[in-house]
Amino acid sequence: MGPDAPKTRRNIIASAVGQGWSGLLSILLIPVYIRLIGVESYGLVGLFVTVQAALAVLDFGLAGTINRELARGSEGAITSAQMRNLVRTFEYLYWPIAAIIAIMSVAVAPVLGEKWLTPVQLSRSDVTEALTLMGLVTAALFPSSLYGGGLTGLQKQGLLNTLIVVFSTVRSAGVIVPLLVVAPTIQVFLVWQLLISVAQTAAFMLALWWQMPRGERPKFAGDELVRVRSFAGGVTGMAAASFVLMQFDRIVLASLLDLKSFGYYATAAALASVIPRVVAPVSSAVYPRYSQLVASQDDHGLRALYHSTNQFMAVQLAVIGAVGFYFSDSILLLWTSSPEMSSAAGTVLALLLLGNVFGGLSNLPYSLQLAHGYTKLSLSLSVIGLFVYVPALWLAANAGGAQAAAATWLVLNLSLLLAGAHLMHRRILVGEELAWFARDLIPAFAAAFATGLLLKALLPDLRGTIPSLLNLALATFLIGVAALLAARDVRRMAMSLASRWIDAKIAAPRK
Repeated sequence: MGPDAPKTRRNIIASAVGQGWSGLLSILLIPVYIRLIGVESYGLVGLFVTVQAALAVLDFGLAGTINRELARGSEGAITSAQMRNLVRTFEYLYWPIAAIIAIMSVAVAPVLGEKWLTPVQLSRSDVTEALTLMGLVTAALFPSSLYGGGLTGLQKQGLLNTLIVVFSTVRSAGVIVPLLVVAPTIQVFLVWQLLISVAQTAAFMLALWWQMPRGERPKFAGDELVRVRSFAGGVTGMAAASFVLMQFDRIVLASLLDLKSFGYYATAAALASVIPRVVAPVSSAVYPRYSQLVASQDDHGLRALYHSTNQFMAVQLAVIGAVGFYFSDSILLLWTSSPEMSSAAGTVLALLLLGNVFGGLSNLPYSLQLAHGYTKLSLSLSVIGLFVYVPALWLAANAGGAQAAAATWLVLNLSLLLAGAHLMHRRILVGEELAWFARDLIPAFAAAFATGLLLKALLPDLRGTIPSLLNLALATFLIGVAALLAARDVRRMAMSLASRWIDAKIAAPRK
C-alpha cells in the first residue's frame, strides 16, 4: 500500500472495528427486537432506516467536503485557520437544518401515518407517534455526520470509532433494558434512540474541536463556502440520487404491502445492509489518503493504493456475496429461528445482498473521483439510473412484489458498476481499467462463487441450530480461503503478515 501503508492499514482496522461492531450489534439484535416489539413494529424500524438515510441528502455534501478539505489541510493545501473557519461555517448550516427537520417531522407525521402506511395490529396513533419520533431522532443525529466527517478527514479514525463502538453499544443493546422495564413498544424504542442520539452528537462535536489545529477563534467565512461550493454541490446531487436509488424500494413497498409483510422485507434489507458496513471502514480510511496523494501529485503511490485497496474490498465482498447468495435461507433461519421468515424473505435476501455487493464495488472508484474533486460522472450516472430505476421498480413491485423489487435493485447496481468503472478510467487512472477487472475483481469473485456452488451441492442439509451453524461456518471458511488465494496482492500481503508474525514468535525470548 506504499510508504503510509501501516497508517492506512490501522485506519482501516479502526474503521472496521467501529463500523463492524455497530453493524454486528444491529443485525444480531434484530430477532430480539422482533420478539419484543413484533414484526409489524419492526417494519416501522425499517422505515426509520429510510428516514435516517435522508441525512445524506439534507447534508448538502458538507460532511464529504469537510472530510476532503481537512485531509488536504493536513498536507498543507489549506491553512489551519481555513480549516477551523470551514468547520465553524458548516456548523452555522447544520444546526438550523436540524431544527427544520424536527419541526417538519412534527408537522408531517400525522399525514403520513394516515395516508401512507397500512397497520394491522398497531393503531394509527401509534404509527403517527413513531413517525414523529423518527424525525426527532434524525434531527438530533444530523450534526454528528459533520463532526464524524471532520474526524475522518483528520485521520483520527481510532478516536472516532471508539466513540462509534460506545454509542452503538448503548443504542442497540441498551435499548433492551427500557423495552423490558418500561414497555415493549416502538415508542419506547425510539425515545431511547433520541436520548442516545443527542449524547452522540455532543460527544462527536467535542472530539472534533479537541483534535482541530489550534489557532484564533473560528468564525463564519462565506468565502470558504464559495471555494468549496462546486464540490459540495456535486456531492449533494449524488447523495440525493443515492437516497432515492437506495430507499425507493422501501417507500414503494411500504405503500403496497401491509406492515407485517413489509417487516419481512425490512428484515432481509437490514441483513443485506452488512455490505455497506463492510465497505464503509475501507472507504472512510482510504478516501483521505486518496485525497492526500492527489494533492501531492503522487500518481505512482495512488495507482498502487487504488489496486491494493480494491482487491482487498473484492475479497471481502466476494465471500459475503457468495455465502449470502447460496445460503440465504439457512442464514435467515439461523438468525431469526423463524421458518416463516426464512421462506418469505430468503430469495429477497439473496438478491438484495448481491445487489449491494455490486454497489459496494463501486465505492472505492467513487472515493477516487471525490479525491480528484470530480463529481460529474457519478452524478450523471445516478440521474440516469433514477430515470430508469424508479419506473422499473414501480412496475416490478406492482407485478411481482418484494422479489421483483430486489431483482431490479441487483440489475441497477450491476449496470452502474460496469458503466461507471469504464467511464471513470477514461479520465482518472487511465489504462488501469483492465487491471481493475482482471486482477482486482474477477479472480476473487470467480473463486468464491465457484466454491460456493460446489459446497451448495456437496454439503448436506443439516437440521438443528448447531449443525446448521457449523455447516455455514465451514462454507464461509472454505469460500474465504478460495477468494484469498485467488487475489494475488491480498494473498501476498496476508502471507507477509503471517511470516512476520511467525518470525516474531520465533525470535521472542522464551520465559
